[in-house]
Amino acid sequence: MLMRCFGAVGGVVQPMKLYKWICYLLAVFNVADAFLTFRLLERGGNELNPIMRLLYHFHPLAFLGVKLLFSILVILLSFLPLRGKYSIFVYLAFSAYLLLMGWHIYILVFLS
Repeated sequence: MLMRCFGAVGGVVQPMKLYKWICYLLAVFNVADAFLTFRLLERGGNELNPIMRLLYHFHPLAFLGVKLLFSILVILLSFLPLRGKYSIFVYLAFSAYLLLMGWHIYILVFLS
């Protein structure tokens, strides 16, 4: 049942379906990162990304707006038939955001 959800055919996950799911999860991770980072910044934390730090200091809602815009763009990206060397960037971004979610959990559990 779970494999059917991920577009499995004969027990093998189809690469394009997996790519779409990775894009969707990347968008969800980006939204989660936006709100978790926003919460940490309100508590006195520091944004490590210099561009997003400037945006947050300009206006906190601009920070959230840009982060949410990135999520929308990633969802739109899921409809493009990216293959080979271009799709690797989506997988790398997903891996980075997976690590970032772990970092957020660590901060919330152990440092709050």
